[in-house]
Amino acid sequence: MATPSTKDDIVAQGDLSATTTTTGEEEGEDPTSTPTTQQEQHLAARRNTTSSNTKRSNTTTNNKNKNNKRHGARNQHRHQQLCKWIMDHFPIATPLQKGDLVVDVAGGKGELAARLTMCHQLHVLMIDPRLADLPTTFERTVLPKLPKRHQTRFQQRTTEHPDFLKDVLNERFQQLDIVFDESTVESNSVLQEALRNCQLIIGMHADGATECIIDVALQFQKPFLVIPCCVFPNLFQQRTVMDIDEDTGVEKRVQVRSHDQFCRYLLAKDKRFRQVVLPFEGRNVAILW
Repeated sequence: MATPSTKDDIVAQGDLSATTTTTGEEEGEDPTSTPTTQQEQHLAARRNTTSSNTKRSNTTTNNKNKNNKRHGARNQHRHQQLCKWIMDHFPIATPLQKGDLVVDVAGGKGELAARLTMCHQLHVLMIDPRLADLPTTFERTVLPKLPKRHQTRFQQRTTEHPDFLKDVLNERFQQLDIVFDESTVESNSVLQEALRNCQLIIGMHADGATECIIDVALQFQKPFLVIPCCVFPNLFQQRTVMDIDEDTGVEKRVQVRSHDQFCRYLLAKDKRFRQVVLPFEGRNVAILW
């Protein structure tokens, strides 16, 4: 069994090795709209979260600017650090090997997918209703942060073969521009085939799709890793956990409203699940199996 890639790997034919240097950018979102179907509700939930976060960000930015700090700096490294953690530690039973398939749910601009495909020679099916420009994400966000020797190697290969990046990504990357939920899993044959054949399902801050990822992973008996972020208590009112009433001190069942409650709710779905804290700032608690 091949061992996971490390930061010191030599660039393989058609690939760039992983690195621990660097940084990524925040993912963007679209404006909000009124939901009319389940898929549109999930989309609207993601968009509404972004709108709220933008308002909060304006205040945060003003405060940080006073200290000459750039807003969002603490999250710059999260995709790189998550990628390295996955390759070093997960899945535990059968570590990922070159050519394995990963399903990346709510992959945004595709930075994680770009790292997994170009730096670790994995195949990725990304599920996100917003089409990603992966070549651009790799060249603008990932490549500049790789070691100089890998940047030089990449430039040499693109000089010799101008379509090098496009050809590699065409072979290893595919995107379905759909919402990941129960209905699309049941109706999309391409997604079903990927779920049957994949070695890992990932959901980093997948918002409304987070619980569905876990349910689908159990259904297909596949390893998964989710990093919960937004809770959406108004959209998912059926979620409950046992918690201590602050006024009476008595334990009772309450609706899931906080991030901590959401993590406990997901963790309780199966006693085999584990919870770990990942090595980056922000929402970094992962539920995995």
